[in-house]
Amino acid sequence: MKLLPFVALALAAATSAHAAENLRWTYKEDKDASLAHVLAKINAQTSLQLTEANFKQAEDRDLAYEHYRRYDQIQDGVRIEGMSIRVWTKRTGDAPALVQLEAQVEKPAPASPVTSRTRRAQAADTAAWAEDLARAVVASTEDNTIRAITSENVLKHNDLQRVFTIKAKHGKHVVRVDLAAQRVAGHTYTSFPQADEGEYAIPALVYPIYEEYGGQTLPRQKVMLKHLLNEIRIPDGDPYLPLRDRTYYDKKQDEVKGATTEGQAQGFWSMAALQTRAADLIAQIAPESNALDTGHALLQGRYVTINLNPDAFDKWGGDIWIAKRSNTKLHFSYVEDSAADDYQVIPQAAFFGKPLASRTDALHRDVTRHPQHFPPFYINRGFDEVQVYYAVSQMFDALHPLGFKDPELSTRTFDAYLYDPDISGMDNAYYTDDTINFATYSPNQLNMARDNTTIWHELGHGVMDRLMGTRLDLADTGGLSEGMADFVAEMVLRATNKNQPFPGQDDQRIINGTGFFLTNEVHDDGEAYGGAMKGILDAATAKYGEERGVAMVVDLVLEAMRLARDNPHLTAQDWFDRVLFADELGRKPLRWPGELAELIHGALAARNFSAEGHRADFKLAYDGKEIIAGTDGSRGHEIKVDLAAGAQKTFNVTVNLKDGDGLKFRYPVDVKVFFNSGPLQGAIDWLGEDQEPARFTLASADDTLTIPLTVNGKCDAFNRADDTCSDFAYVQIFNPGDAKPVAKKRFYLRIKPAAN
Repeated sequence: MKLLPFVALALAAATSAHAAENLRWTYKEDKDASLAHVLAKINAQTSLQLTEANFKQAEDRDLAYEHYRRYDQIQDGVRIEGMSIRVWTKRTGDAPALVQLEAQVEKPAPASPVTSRTRRAQAADTAAWAEDLARAVVASTEDNTIRAITSENVLKHNDLQRVFTIKAKHGKHVVRVDLAAQRVAGHTYTSFPQADEGEYAIPALVYPIYEEYGGQTLPRQKVMLKHLLNEIRIPDGDPYLPLRDRTYYDKKQDEVKGATTEGQAQGFWSMAALQTRAADLIAQIAPESNALDTGHALLQGRYVTINLNPDAFDKWGGDIWIAKRSNTKLHFSYVEDSAADDYQVIPQAAFFGKPLASRTDALHRDVTRHPQHFPPFYINRGFDEVQVYYAVSQMFDALHPLGFKDPELSTRTFDAYLYDPDISGMDNAYYTDDTINFATYSPNQLNMARDNTTIWHELGHGVMDRLMGTRLDLADTGGLSEGMADFVAEMVLRATNKNQPFPGQDDQRIINGTGFFLTNEVHDDGEAYGGAMKGILDAATAKYGEERGVAMVVDLVLEAMRLARDNPHLTAQDWFDRVLFADELGRKPLRWPGELAELIHGALAARNFSAEGHRADFKLAYDGKEIIAGTDGSRGHEIKVDLAAGAQKTFNVTVNLKDGDGLKFRYPVDVKVFFNSGPLQGAIDWLGEDQEPARFTLASADDTLTIPLTVNGKCDAFNRADDTCSDFAYVQIFNPGDAKPVAKKRFYLRIKPAAN
């Protein structure tokens, strides 16, 4: 099986008045990267007649091996969404040669003074009413506490829209407002990806991979905590106290009015203006010694800072023994003001963790596992901070020699926040905006701050964000993000562990048999991506040896990330095309051009990666409707059920399978349903859950299997703030004799038990 080849200088057929022309060519067709030449070439292949006035340079940066420029297409001074020219060139020479060019462009609308004046008027009049519409959309959702708002006017199909990016507690809302029609044009929600000189090093005992497996605590090993800063800024009290000279109401956040004196007089405020004031306050604090001889050195380093979530002190302050010491990390708390029917947004500092009392402090910190995972117990002892500091620093130290050396992108600090007490984030860790955030944990769950594979996975999202750019948009469920985060963790693990066996190795999510297009959830979709990339890695290490194989594939994958930078609609086909192009470019003497192509194709052959219509298929349906991402019964779209105590309700779901050209099911197929052992499972009380998995058989592709799923009118655990429980039944397809499923889908419910 071969990938569908990309077509150099391929043009997409126009399907609407504003359909994009999609073009791509490489150095093999043309090496001239000047904008004038590029536009002439585009115009020669299309009827667009674009000029330099139709573009605005939006990014210009060195990557590890190429230079990257992005030109956004504009109309009447407004960016046309998704339309850009992206140019990768060599980093040397007076007129650097082209490596790759990608363009998504559309025909400019006819010049019209009336249209231009109308658009300018619409853009100027959006400050209040458009944001009110966006806020109303967010207010109607579950994740409705607004943490930050940014907005931008864009053109989409020649309609002027204001796009609001709204950061909430647990994810990001994007709300589109049509400025001419004065209505909401769209809304999406994405959870945050979820679980030298002037420096010195100290010894520590840490878990090399994770704390426990199979109920057994694993041994620690001695390492050096490197890159600790000799000097840091240590405020005397909360440095952001001057920001609290006024009240910031959530509904009064307005990036336009809040930036003006007149607007501020009316109570409006701007997040950007607030952060500028915050930076000015921090600049006034002189750096001071963070040396061990101070007796209170802190885990603040070149690549990571360790911070305690301020809400932890509000939640458990009476049980926390360490001093409450503000640092320079700006944090926002949201306090309900019932009188104003709004939330007050309170800017404040996060807090330092437990100081290092001596050079050997990190060696002797208490690692006892509290049976209830009581957060103050861990805060007072400070070991989790040591483990997180080591894991983040180790990720940088492992990846830098393997090619992660992009200026600024490969050195920017990540900030770690521990012990977020929010119940809706329990048993999880997540990444957002250069931060890794740890929650609290139920007694039967693992402490993710002591699991390097989780830490490396979450920061894998950060590596991907940095290399693949702010304009990247994934075309599917987001599985590439999860799969590549898994693979970044695997790259760090292999570079650190040298592929030595360890307890639980075979239970790592990246070790799977999941095929493409056989799932309905982002993490399961990610298994196919991560598993395919690990297949390439395993084949390379088998052929070239562990050290060289790892170096080759890490370099290949990092380069493919750069070559997919800012892609506005990245499909699985696009991603593997970039992997093959990175292989074609080579990196002598490490990788010769085309050296890994056969291994790449081979790793994909067993993953159901073939042309649409020739793939194997797995349909999970309820009430006659297939349960796919974004529909009822999928993640984030749970079917809501009110049940009286003692009542039951049964949901009959159906399973159908179809063979593909490359992947064929081996009948009779085993169908297993899990209720408690999947990620974040166990909140709903399913009938028969104690005997999981429920087992069924599908004899052939011509058969339909009906599975009755029954729930009781109670929650085993409440995992939502409104006293409901959200959970899923995990339907998995196993070929006979296989330990891992080839296909898997989830059916989500949300139970609200009747009050007693």
